Amino acid sequence: METNIPDISKYQNELLEISKIVKQFPETLHSKVFDLLYSAKGLNELLNQNSNKKQKTIAPRTSVKTSLSKNPATNKISRKTNKKESYQLDKDINLKGNGGDIPAFIDFLSTKNPPSSPGFTAVSVYYIIHMLGHEYVTYDQIFTCYKEAKWRVPTALRQTLINAKNREGYIDFNDNGNIVLPLRGQNYVEHDLPKK
Repeated sequence: METNIPDISKYQNELLEISKIVKQFPETLHSKVFDLLYSAKGLNELLNQNSNKKQKTIAPRTSVKTSLSKNPATNKISRKTNKKESYQLDKDINLKGNGGDIPAFIDFLSTKNPPSSPGFTAVSVYYIIHMLGHEYVTYDQIFTCYKEAKWRVPTALRQTLINAKNREGYIDFNDNGNIVLPLRGQNYVEHDLPKK
């Protein structure tokens, strides 16, 4: 009776070397690392050797990037981290009012008394556009309003502004990414604040 067991004696050194390398990686990666090294060393013929030509060849289970090094510490998967948001005070914006028909921002804010960050954002944008006459508002100007009012600046200010747009509809962004006030935001500030 003929057996289909391949002669592995000539591959013994390569297989021992592969096993030593595989042991350096976490157990969950053993099969992937083995398949990678097995292919890289050209050992496919070892598993393909048999006398029955009708039998399918055995291929590696999955492909792994060939950039794995022998040091498992350098093969850790890293998650993308967001850049830390950074804003500056806008020194060109006057939030102190003019002593006449334009009140100081903190006085205007206290009359509107928004209950949340989206409301605060709407009041800030309204003040800068309708009271100060700007066409649009920048992230730095919103940051400056938070600082002027001594409100806690949200950790993710950009996301807070996106939420004010998507969830409440109080603000919007123009084609350049600057903040504008849609009719819904204008009505909110003029008619719904302060909350009764």
